[in-house]
Amino acid sequence: MDNDATYEQIFSESIPKSETIIFESLLPKYRKLKAIEWGIFFGILLIGAIAAYIFIDEIPSWIFILFISLYVLTLNFVYLSIYRGFRHKGFAIREKDVHYKTGWITRSITTVPMSRIQHMKVQQSAIEKLMNLAKLNIYTAGDSSNDMTIRGISFEKAQQLKALLSGKIEENDQD
Repeated sequence: MDNDATYEQIFSESIPKSETIIFESLLPKYRKLKAIEWGIFFGILLIGAIAAYIFIDEIPSWIFILFISLYVLTLNFVYLSIYRGFRHKGFAIREKDVHYKTGWITRSITTVPMSRIQHMKVQQSAIEKLMNLAKLNIYTAGDSSNDMTIRGISFEKAQQLKALLSGKIEENDQD
């Protein structure tokens, strides 16, 4: 270690606040997509439970009633989370990093420095394609827990962000 080196202390008051970041909202169609996806899941689950209750004689009525009660509570919580949580989702692209925020009950902001981005991919599921929605997957150096996915944007926006970020990465590589 270099004994002549001086390290300047950074005070917490001088660190930029995350509240100053202006996040771009996701498209309202994304909320509708999440509602459809969860609706399909809960519909299949309900059909399976009813079929099991009808065709399996050993299932007591109280278990079926308990299942339906938990089903309704879970269904309400999921849809409440979709609609309440939507306004807390967003992304921001800055000069040196990308941010994605999410959460309703517990909130989180994920930050990926441009220098850590390895590659990106724009993806669309069949339903997303019908709704002109896409997701931009950002893969980072290191383990996959640092990867980021920006969902709920148009396909065109995802392509633009990918091009913008690619340009920023090239600029950083040249520095």
